[in-house]
Amino acid sequence: HKTRSFLRSHGFGKTLLASARSSQKSFFDQVVRGWSFGSGVSEEFFQNFMQPGHTGKKEGQDLNIVSGRIRGRLAWEGGSYSEVNVPISRSEEAALKQLSDSQRQAKLLEHIESWMEEQFSSHKRFAEANRMKMWAAEEMEFWELCELAVNPGRHGSGLWDRPMH
Repeated sequence: HKTRSFLRSHGFGKTLLASARSSQKSFFDQVVRGWSFGSGVSEEFFQNFMQPGHTGKKEGQDLNIVSGRIRGRLAWEGGSYSEVNVPISRSEEAALKQLSDSQRQAKLLEHIESWMEEQFSSHKRFAEANRMKMWAAEEMEFWELCELAVNPGRHGSGLWDRPMH
């Protein structure tokens, strides 16, 4: 009951719930529209670099430069793989040709990581700009659960009226 009282005293109610849900829906509509995530992240980038298995240490496999692009695979720490098709400038390509094979592979991996950070930065800015919408919607859902638990007759069966096992 303390949580419910706290939320009510800070203006949480049905009107705010409707507004938060509308903001949350707008946010999710932006997120899934055309795989653009509202932030310029492509479906290809999302599939190759933003999945749950794409975390931890990375190792380049068969990284080569073909027609101004780095091609090959990344092996992720947890066992996932990502196909790589990353642009590289002619000057960077020429500089890499001067290096030994192991040095070149390390520099190619550094280049891929920089490219990934650049691609992901727009998504981070989008998420940062919209994080309060998500927080407000989550808090409103919590308020709604509190109301359901305290007033089961008005909202259906009460969540907290049932015996705990």
